[in-house]
Amino acid sequence: MEKSANKDSKYKEFDENKLIESQYPEEDIEFKKIFFTNSGAASEKTDIAIGNSDDCAPDNCGRSDRNADIIINMRFNSEGQVADFGVRLGRACPPGTVIALVGDLGTGKTTLTKYIAQGLGVEESITSPTFTIVKSYYTGRIPLHHFDVYRLADEEEFYDIGGEEYFAGEGICIIEWADLISGAIPEDAIIIEITWGNGDERIYRCTF
Repeated sequence: MEKSANKDSKYKEFDENKLIESQYPEEDIEFKKIFFTNSGAASEKTDIAIGNSDDCAPDNCGRSDRNADIIINMRFNSEGQVADFGVRLGRACPPGTVIALVGDLGTGKTTLTKYIAQGLGVEESITSPTFTIVKSYYTGRIPLHHFDVYRLADEEEFYDIGGEEYFAGEGICIIEWADLISGAIPEDAIIIEITWGNGDERIYRCTF
């Protein structure tokens, strides 16, 4: 995302150097605040804007009615940077959080999920539940429900397996290939679109 220099822009730009160092609480925090309370979550190539997501995000997982507060673009050049982001996210997310992951094969959706699970304190190894659609983990501070909906035809199949019932629980839901069931994704979900950058670089576009 290019930051606009136009003073009439509806978006407010943030200087990541002004972010305040602090500890993440383990629960009961609005996810969007983590980027403004710890500079470790931002990189030198982090763009932040505030506005209506219809204007500053391309599709928002198909939810054109979504009114996002913040759009963040981050560029990661190593798995270590992804690990740091994922662990911080896992520590910060409150119960009921839904994280929708969008990205081509090989961009690292399962890798990010693994580190989010680590931040939650999940003890088991994380693998993508391609054939079972969902796998739940209960060894962390709150339950983690990991979905891979690649094999589902549409939202109706997701509803048929009772997928939306997990959203109402006290755990965290992470959905890989979430764009395939965009109509079922809650309006307040965190959407992370992962794309390729230069070389091994990954670009994370976060909408919430």
